[in-house]
Amino acid sequence: AACPEQDPDDPLAALALAASDDLVAQLPRYATPSIASTLPTYSNNEQEFILRTFAGHNYDMLRHLPNSIREQQVIASRTARQEACRTFLMPGLLGSQLRLKSNPDNQQGLFTAFEYIPSRYSLAAELASKERVANEATRLTIGRGKEFIPVVAPNLQKQHEIGPKVGYVYLAGPEEDRETMRQSDRAHHEAGHIQQPFIPPGTQKVAAEVPTRLGAWGMMKNLKRVLEADWEGAYISIFENEHDCWVVCFQEETVDGLEGLAAYMNVFIRTNTVATEYRLTKEVVEFWGSTPGDGCVYYVMRPPWVAHDKVETFFKLHPEERDFRTSFPVVEIEAERKARKKAIDGDPLGPDSLYDNRL
Repeated sequence: AACPEQDPDDPLAALALAASDDLVAQLPRYATPSIASTLPTYSNNEQEFILRTFAGHNYDMLRHLPNSIREQQVIASRTARQEACRTFLMPGLLGSQLRLKSNPDNQQGLFTAFEYIPSRYSLAAELASKERVANEATRLTIGRGKEFIPVVAPNLQKQHEIGPKVGYVYLAGPEEDRETMRQSDRAHHEAGHIQQPFIPPGTQKVAAEVPTRLGAWGMMKNLKRVLEADWEGAYISIFENEHDCWVVCFQEETVDGLEGLAAYMNVFIRTNTVATEYRLTKEVVEFWGSTPGDGCVYYVMRPPWVAHDKVETFFKLHPEERDFRTSFPVVEIEAERKARKKAIDGDPLGPDSLYDNRL
């Protein structure tokens, strides 16, 4: 069906005809652009600039406002001022400052044009430069106009071999230089400050660390030196007895007191560095601090290479046990026998009656 002819004087018909080809008219109402979106700039920019000008703490000056505050006048004034500041030092753009006919290259007169001429700052450098030029000329003369190129160090690529027995550089491994690495590690180890080996604590040590009889003389001299340093003025002598034990002899006249000496020797044999290093121990209790009456005090020490005789020590403490006839079990049995015999002699009924009485 043909469309009816529309009246050109009808405003509604004209609006409908225009809206048929308008994309904005076909959009929903919430998606249509507003008036602010069609403006070229921010609509409240002038109002904000005027408000900042009359407020404090800003860089906007009152003299920058135009004489007549009308629409778009404030923005036009700010744009003109910005353009003037931009083109002030740019004569090529024909800014507000005119070009000088006397100096067209430097319009503002800020710099001085001059030609750079280097000066002779060092005669030695100039002589070295002349010598270098002469050497280069000599080298070119000898090389017949060609630069000297060494042939011993060619510029090889990765796929080229360096020598007949070396192989590729990027395929070299640490096992190929094993001997050099071993020698380097050994040299670093020997050059380092190596401490003494770790020794666990305890009384039982390795056999190689136990002092031997070969160093007995030096050990006795060192022991005497330590004792004399602690007891100044005391006469001290050290010797071996028939059992290979060390006997430390102090003269009573040169010692302050026997009780203090006994306390010192008890602490010395347990905690002193020399005594623990040489592993000196007490031989027997009765020979430790003994005073036989000759004006000396004796302390017997046993070195580690002398075996400890436990039986002899027991007999020293209990001399009656050395003979079986005077030992404690024999004496006890003999005493019981005498008591039994005495009881039998005093009772005429015999030993059975004695047994009954005990029950």
